Amino acid sequence: MRTILNRFESFLLSSWRPFACFFIIGFFVYGQTLFFGFSFFDDNVLVLDRVHQLRHISYLGNIFRDDVFHLAHHPGSYYRPLLMLSFMIDAFIAGTDPFVFHFSNILFHVLAVCVIFAVFKSLFLSQGKAFCFALLFLVHPANVQAVAWLPGRNDTLLGIFAGSTFLFFLRYLRSSRAGDLIWHFVFFFAALFTKESAVAMPVLCFVYFAYAQKKSSARLPIKIFVGWFLCLGSWFLCRSMALDTAGLGLRLSFSSIIANSPAVILYFGKIFFPFNLSVFPILKDSSLILGGSAVVLWAAALLRSRNQRWPVIIFGFLWFVVFVFFSLLRATSPLAPADFLEHRLYLPMVGIMIAVMAAKDLDVSEKSAHWIKILFVCIFVLFVFMNHGYAKNFQDRLAFWRSAVKSAPHAPLTHANLGAMYYLNRQFEPAVYHYQRALAINPRQDMVYSNLALIFEKQGRWLDAEQAFQQELYLNPRYADGYFNFGLLRYRQKRISEARQLMRQAIALDPYHVAARQALAVDYYRAAEMDQLKSLLQELAAMHVVMGEDLLSNMDLW
Repeated sequence: MRTILNRFESFLLSSWRPFACFFIIGFFVYGQTLFFGFSFFDDNVLVLDRVHQLRHISYLGNIFRDDVFHLAHHPGSYYRPLLMLSFMIDAFIAGTDPFVFHFSNILFHVLAVCVIFAVFKSLFLSQGKAFCFALLFLVHPANVQAVAWLPGRNDTLLGIFAGSTFLFFLRYLRSSRAGDLIWHFVFFFAALFTKESAVAMPVLCFVYFAYAQKKSSARLPIKIFVGWFLCLGSWFLCRSMALDTAGLGLRLSFSSIIANSPAVILYFGKIFFPFNLSVFPILKDSSLILGGSAVVLWAAALLRSRNQRWPVIIFGFLWFVVFVFFSLLRATSPLAPADFLEHRLYLPMVGIMIAVMAAKDLDVSEKSAHWIKILFVCIFVLFVFMNHGYAKNFQDRLAFWRSAVKSAPHAPLTHANLGAMYYLNRQFEPAVYHYQRALAINPRQDMVYSNLALIFEKQGRWLDAEQAFQQELYLNPRYADGYFNFGLLRYRQKRISEARQLMRQAIALDPYHVAARQALAVDYYRAAEMDQLKSLLQELAAMHVVMGEDLLSNMDLW
């Protein structure tokens, strides 16, 4: 048995074979996700609602000038240009066919694993150890959300760019080649335009240089600091112009860190014991027992062990803490608890693996190594089976939100969105039930009154629908779809001037709201207001939406 394992290991670790293994195993393990649909958790907004723009090259500039959700003046805005660029490429190839989007998600994950493998190998100069841990990272159940959920690719992209940033920094330290330094800055710049947590990379690189590497007597060249400053300054300028907001205030940031700090234990536990996974975890519905157990066991192992590579272990934990820290900067309240989605654990997990790999206890005799290899195979097989079962929760919108409600029953958003999925399936009774559950938890929950109004409208209860729309817009005055749907009701009531005003408000809040412009175009066409119609059709054409006269005359919006 020992001979077979050794020969198999020697075969796998030859030149290009580790990378081939990552591709083959990655697409095998995650292959079922190729046939998954959309979860309707951000992917509907980022892809389905925007496919007309995504398929045209003229939209490219917009992704660098705008918030990802078109909420530039909102404190929760997100600047994600490279995420949207990846969606643009997929949409250009396949429209809204989810197969291509899921293929890209798997591909990005495998590429990230290849980069992380190279980082591990560069840090520890042990290809066998690096390969084993990269393989575990590849199939780790906690990484399923980053692969099976389409917007989760933002963290796999960050894994590629942040991992490459650190990899080329390590190479530059050993070679002093200008080419390695240039690539370090290129990947750092790309990481910043992927996710703001990449701002931590210069800090981690400096800490590694000053503390964790064996020879730290030299000083970093000033050109590295200049390069970091230029990258950060350029990114910050672009982000500031796009979002026009400073983000979360200091008071909110500090309070959110304190309130959300138990999530660090939750995330830590999911790395070592990934048995309590959830598509929408919140602290109130999550147990910290596994996380606490993992902390105690790891602390005991460190205290018991001798001759540890302490600088590298501490560096690995710092990597984990720094990237988890950004997940804690989330507003929370008893009525709207913060979520701690598992795709945010993607890069922090790399830090924990670095810390574990640094343990001298893994450098054992040949006899003990034999049993460690067998243990690794067992963990790998267990992770593959857990991965396969957990991924099914992402197969479609109904499966996703049913799973979310099951694992997070105290989150109003899970009930509100499951109700919306039942509404889309024309199952109005369970939809109303979950809307009411959402309002029982949070009477101010966004979009619930608007969705209830749609059901009332279909039932002919127009007065109830009108009151529900008014309540929604009172609670959520920046909800563009609320104005749009209320506008449609006003059209059906023949209150044309009010309907027009509501449609214009929807467009003002969401400049890419195609449906609101289409409704106004139909209105102007039927009212023979040709000047307004011509102007609106030009706006639609600029958004790559064409409405012919036959379509205008046959659309029955009211």
